[in-house]
Amino acid sequence: MRDIELVSTTRLMKEIPEDEDFYYWLSRPVVERLQAVTLIVSQSLTPGQRLDKTAVSRRKLK
Repeated sequence: MRDIELVSTTRLMKEIPEDEDFYYWLSRPVVERLQAVTLIVSQSLTPGQRLDKTAVSRRKLK
């Protein structure tokens, strides 16, 4: 019987090329992407604070 060996790579976020990160998230299911965004937003808010959605600026993308 063969042994399965765990192989992983650890890198700093600033070392990961932006396009590689972008394509990684495109490869993930929509539900997982939404969960990640929700987690990031919840980590930036204090307990009981809600996300302020009133200050939104709309710009045309080039």
